[in-house]
Amino acid sequence: MNFPYQRFFLQHRDGIERPSAWRGRRYWVVARSLCAFRVFRLPDAERSSLRDFAALKVREWAPYEEVGFHLHLTRDAARVWVWDGARVRDGMLAMGIKPGRFAVLPETAVQERAADGVHLFACLEGFEGQMWSEGELKAGRWWAEMPNPEQWLEFQRAAGVVTRSLDDAPTGSSRSGALGRGQTRVAAGGVASSAEVVKSRSLSPDCCSPVIVIWADR
Repeated sequence: MNFPYQRFFLQHRDGIERPSAWRGRRYWVVARSLCAFRVFRLPDAERSSLRDFAALKVREWAPYEEVGFHLHLTRDAARVWVWDGARVRDGMLAMGIKPGRFAVLPETAVQERAADGVHLFACLEGFEGQMWSEGELKAGRWWAEMPNPEQWLEFQRAAGVVTRSLDDAPTGSSRSGALGRGQTRVAAGGVASSAEVVKSRSLSPDCCSPVIVIWADR
């Protein structure tokens, strides 16, 4: 894979890649292909209560017996990525790592924020459509292959983009270059025409805000 990942273990469908350097803090990154994503609207409450509310929603929704998840909280919503916690635990054990030693993050959370609008990005595996507004990710969908025009149009309509036909649907955008800090602010975990061909995005070794990770709309 053509990603600079000096401090990341990368877990994807075909296996796990070790970091190329061992200095500094390291992270375990779960590929977007192994995650489901959803946005939950939150009630008007104290921030500590919002975390508990979001964690409860995740456990009700996630399709795994052992759930790994990551929350990005804003004033009115929780953006949630979930993954198979047992698969991540087993992957760590296979690498000789004690589960819980490293922070676990979804691929999307360690990428730079995009400009407002609709984008199509190459992931470690497959492609992700993203809709950004007011500096926040409002919708995301993953495909194993480049989405066809009908899939791309359907995603944009589901994300609230006004498109009347394939001809009216804007194409995906590309982004390259070194990344700044990732989009993550608060995280918590628990057990319980066709789109334009895009450039892949790198992962940033300095992008992660402090997180707490305890241990399916695509």
